Amino acid sequence: MATQSPFQFLESILASFKPGQSPGFAPPAWVVDEASRRVVLLLNHVLMQEKEATARICRQKGKVVHIKWRFFAIKLIATPAGLLDLAEPQATPDLNLLVTQDSPFAIAQAVLQGDKPAVRIEGDVQLAAEVNWLVDHVRWDIEEDLSRIIGDVPAHAISDAARRMAEALRQFGAVIGVFERHSVEEPAIRDLQNRFHSESETASQAIRRLGQLTKWLNDATRNQFFAPIAWACGLFVLLTFLLERWRQKHGRDVADWLETTATLEASLSV
Repeated sequence: MATQSPFQFLESILASFKPGQSPGFAPPAWVVDEASRRVVLLLNHVLMQEKEATARICRQKGKVVHIKWRFFAIKLIATPAGLLDLAEPQATPDLNLLVTQDSPFAIAQAVLQGDKPAVRIEGDVQLAAEVNWLVDHVRWDIEEDLSRIIGDVPAHAISDAARRMAEALRQFGAVIGVFERHSVEEPAIRDLQNRFHSESETASQAIRRLGQLTKWLNDATRNQFFAPIAWACGLFVLLTFLLERWRQKHGRDVADWLETTATLEASLSV
């Protein structure tokens, strides 16, 4: 069973709209405004951690950037404090950034891999250069934020544990996959292999799916492009829901998979 993207529902909705057309529905204005303000708050929180970033934005004070993707758009204005604010709807943009990639899944894949989404740029060259610098150099240090709440050592331990867990899941899934594909004649060994299989998916597929969900959640909190989108769209809630659904479906199987893996390793090594 292939790992499902948390963007599939959104992508299925957007697929029904042709580029350049407005959707047949629109969220309430207060929802759009609240989501936009939350995005600005998060961006400013990240920017305040980097003095060079605020200095560069301060030099562009009063200039407006218009960012658009399909029928979603936001206008941001640089403030004298070196931060961002929502610009007036009628404000004339100095720089237009049009995200040309229609698929939200393709955009998420690109940014989580460290690539930039495809963007058409029109307007102020100097402002565009500053935006490009921010994109390349500003990162959300979530470990630093966490350390302010629980201290440096626990924050580092939590972040390190998350990275180790992702790697452990990758290795565990790979080991189970080897045992699932191993050809044997002994009935007892085949019975052990069958414990890795269910009607819907194999154990290695389930572990890979858990690893992918965990990677999405970890990477989403560390990517300055993706984090605002994730917060605005409630992606963290969705990923948490998918992780809980995985636990309900496979949580009781994990101990059995571990025991079966150990038994197979011991049996095949004889």
